[in-house]
Amino acid sequence: MDEQIHSSDGANPSVPAVPAGARWLRIEKPAARRAVLRAHLPWVLLLAPLFLIARLAPLAGVLPFTVCTFRNLTGWPCLFCGFTRAFVALAHGQWQAAATQCPAAIPLFGILAGLLAWHALGLLSGRIVTPGPALRPGRWTWVLLLAGVVVILLANWIYRLASGLR
Repeated sequence: MDEQIHSSDGANPSVPAVPAGARWLRIEKPAARRAVLRAHLPWVLLLAPLFLIARLAPLAGVLPFTVCTFRNLTGWPCLFCGFTRAFVALAHGQWQAAATQCPAAIPLFGILAGLLAWHALGLLSGRIVTPGPALRPGRWTWVLLLAGVVVILLANWIYRLASGLR
C-alpha cells in the first residue's frame, strides 16, 4: 500500500516544491550563451525598433496619406487608429497629447516598455529570465484578459468617435 506524504504546511505533495525566489521569476544561467540569445534576442529585436522609431519620428509630423484600410474604405477610424500618434507622443514625453489622442495606448506603451526592459536585462545579464508559477496565468485568466482588452479597445474607439477624432 502506498503511503501518502503529508507536508507540515498543508501543501499538495504531488506538486514539486518551488524555491522561494522562483515563485515569481525563474532565473537560469545556461551553459551556452546561445540559449540566452534564443530566449531574449527576438523580443529585443522586435520591441527596440518600435521605441526607436517612435522616438525618432517627428512629433507634429502627419503622414500625407492614411494607412488604415478600414478608414480608407469607410471614413471612420478603426479600433487601432491613433495608437501610432499616441506612441510617438509618449516616446517624446507628451503624456497629455497621448491621452487626448488614444488613452488606451498609455498602458500598452508601459507593458511593451516593461517587456523590452525584461528581455534586455536578460540579454545583458546572460541569464534566461522567465515568469515563475505565480506570474503564469491560467486558462480563464487569459479569457478574462482578452475580454478586458476588447472592452478597452471598444471604449477607446467610442471615446475617439465621441471626441470627433478621425
